[in-house]
Amino acid sequence: MRKFFTNVLAGTLLLLSVSGMSFADGDIAEESHVRNLKRDHAISHLTDEYNVLKIGKAADRAEKEVDAMIDSMENMQRDMEVALDELETRVDSLQIRDSRKKRAEELFENAENAVEKFTDLEPDSHLDVQPAGVGVLPRVTADGEFNSREGAAQGAISELRTHLIRPARPGAVPTGDVVSDFIPQLIRQLFRFAWLAIFIALTVAGVMLITAHDNEERVTKAKSIFTITLIGFAFVTLAFALVKAITDIDFFNFI
Repeated sequence: MRKFFTNVLAGTLLLLSVSGMSFADGDIAEESHVRNLKRDHAISHLTDEYNVLKIGKAADRAEKEVDAMIDSMENMQRDMEVALDELETRVDSLQIRDSRKKRAEELFENAENAVEKFTDLEPDSHLDVQPAGVGVLPRVTADGEFNSREGAAQGAISELRTHLIRPARPGAVPTGDVVSDFIPQLIRQLFRFAWLAIFIALTVAGVMLITAHDNEERVTKAKSIFTITLIGFAFVTLAFALVKAITDIDFFNFI
């Protein structure tokens, strides 16, 4: 019996020692991934990683890698601000009668707040150093907070963009002023049906050519349809360009 308890005690101590080694290994692995660093610290840690791998000019290479990542992060922030400015112009241009305007203003406010939180971050204080892996060199990346705020800002902007391309009044002719509401909607619908008619005519001509075989009459008729359709396509395209040039009608409002 005494021998039994002795063996149990020895086994327990062995398991505890193994567990302790596992936790220690986990801590070491965690420390090898250095997070939330400023520029100089990121350069230092990346240099250490390169030195372990015996990579030449480790310090110079680390500095270039870190500065390139900071530039990339700053470009992300600038692009986000540009996108927000463009969306602000589109939201402001919506007419008061437009059913999308109120919701667009709410979504813009959300996007503005998300972008502000993202652009307030200092890129040179939000860096990670990823350790080397199997076949992978160490590298510097944006940290989790930067990526999280970037994702939130991008999501808010995407939601606003999706809202803006929806029709103001799905399936209905707008009511209100004839010049500012009805005529633009009528022109949009005319062009929409013109493009649809051209597509159907080209499809019919193509099917006739494929199925004509040796029937010269069908071939001639198909070619005639094809020629007339191309002429119609040219006129519709020219008309579209002229209307677009002299008006501010949003032809994608019906999407």
